[in-house]
Amino acid sequence: MIKSLLFGVAPHEGESIRGYLLRLAGANYMSRMNWTADMPKDIAKVKSLTGVTLQGHVPGWLEYASMEKWPVQIADSHLLVVDARCCPRCLEELGYWPVEWEHTLYAVCHRHGCLLVESCPRCSNPLRWNRPTLDECSCGEPIKNWPSGPSCESSEKDLCMELAASIRRKIAPCVSIQSEFSKLLRDPSLEDLTTLIHVLGTQEPNSRNTNRNLHLPKIHRRSRYPLLRNAANLLTDWPHRFRAHLNLIGWYDDEDWIEFAPASGFSKFTRAIRKKMVSPGLKFVLDEYRSFVINNWIGVLTHRNRWPDDEIIDHQRYVSCAVAAKFMKISTTQVARLVEAQILKGYVKETARHRKFVVVERESIAYAESKMADLVEIDVAAALLGLPRTRIAELVECGLLEKHQGDGKLKRYFSRAEIAAFLRRLMAGHRVAAAESEEELLPMKAILKIYLATEKEFISLVESLQSKMLTPVLLQTEKSGLGGIAIGRAEFFAWRRLTRAGNGGSDFTVDQAARQLGIKQEVGYHLVAKGLLRSSTGVRGRRRCQLVASADIGEFKATYASGSELAKSRGTSAKMVIARLRERGILPVAGPSVDSCRQTFFRRSDISRN
Repeated sequence: MIKSLLFGVAPHEGESIRGYLLRLAGANYMSRMNWTADMPKDIAKVKSLTGVTLQGHVPGWLEYASMEKWPVQIADSHLLVVDARCCPRCLEELGYWPVEWEHTLYAVCHRHGCLLVESCPRCSNPLRWNRPTLDECSCGEPIKNWPSGPSCESSEKDLCMELAASIRRKIAPCVSIQSEFSKLLRDPSLEDLTTLIHVLGTQEPNSRNTNRNLHLPKIHRRSRYPLLRNAANLLTDWPHRFRAHLNLIGWYDDEDWIEFAPASGFSKFTRAIRKKMVSPGLKFVLDEYRSFVINNWIGVLTHRNRWPDDEIIDHQRYVSCAVAAKFMKISTTQVARLVEAQILKGYVKETARHRKFVVVERESIAYAESKMADLVEIDVAAALLGLPRTRIAELVECGLLEKHQGDGKLKRYFSRAEIAAFLRRLMAGHRVAAAESEEELLPMKAILKIYLATEKEFISLVESLQSKMLTPVLLQTEKSGLGGIAIGRAEFFAWRRLTRAGNGGSDFTVDQAARQLGIKQEVGYHLVAKGLLRSSTGVRGRRRCQLVASADIGEFKATYASGSELAKSRGTSAKMVIARLRERGILPVAGPSVDSCRQTFFRRSDISRN
């Protein structure tokens, strides 16, 4: 039985306990790692060194052999790995096994910026601790001959540098480094840094997906590097990437984000921040999250949240319906209606028990107050414009006047400023009715009631006034808007003739259709009643009447011919033409002897066959 070690080995500062024991066994040509079972006297010598320089995982057989608690080690909650990983270049340069390689989240060498190697390229087996020497694999392949791992981002290397420094501060509290995250982290403890990497690492960059299956302290070996990479990504360019990620997973970057509840991934992530980022070293994350809540969250902060003070509550982005009503000095019901009408920015949500919650954006309150002072209801708008309410609806429908309305249950609002601008456009270039008599002018009221046939003609009249095709004449009356103007009689009728002539698809009253056909009005009404002249019921002005399309007039001319028309074409009298046609057996379809019509009509097809 071996009583004592033949050769002693001095430990290095920051060396792994298992690495030191393996190096010590190799120096004394031990064939197995549990050599301390044969050398109980040397355990005390090794233990005395660990309180100064050694850290890391303590093998179970060594704990059992010592029968006492090992003085210095990293607790299991710090996530020490059982397997061995290394950077071949570091092992060749340092000659010992750094303790940071044992931390599960330390996946990138902070000295060379490459991933740690876990498997032998020769035998493809994982690197094990029960190998003959420190610098060789179990198959005998020297580790210095191994290729380095893939290169990584500088942010990942700097985060692992912070992780290594926090581990080494257990030995030397004065350890200080300078990395990309030094000003942000400020010498964090190992516990804080582990929590930070794990919480931030569960968030996939530029994605709404959250890895929900990673729970401390059990982390799968394949998840070590993704956790480190994701955490380094969110910490880089702090706090911009962190805020962008909160916007992404909370759907705040979408236009309709306010209509939805926060996603489950956002809720779980923020819950982890609130619960785990409470230590002083991690307070910067919690503070940034709270700042995001103040500026973006659609909820309302009160003293029940405990952490916000009066200043924060007064500066949050959204307020409750009651607070908005107090600011605007209106009822909460009116606030809800203004939100639905989109005059106030906010949202209304209804619970399963049909209870409504209304939240209002603070900045929109001042805008809504000025907007409400400018808005009027449709009755006031009609009075300002000097038009009937039906004409207001026609202006809105064609887009000449804007209506501010949320849904059908709300009143229609119109802007005073927009109405004034609309009237200025119509009245531009007007003249005063001083040199004209009343007989030469048509007041707008009479035009709208009597002389305009359809909605299209009214819209065409408004557009003609805007384009200066018609010149408004300002009457010396107290009427407002269009009710106080007139248009020259000759000018209006000339405009109407051109308008109706240019509109080939316009409809005519029966009187107008009779004039187009060159017959009397009574005959025109008779033809419509008999169905010989097609017509349809429509609205002209404020009354319902029969309207005849221009196409129907053309069809009547092509289908029927009057006795006077036939007589004129033959150079004879109408009685003579009717008598000759009767002799040939051609009977009229309408006339005094047929249906008491005052004029006789024949079908052209009957005449052409004979």
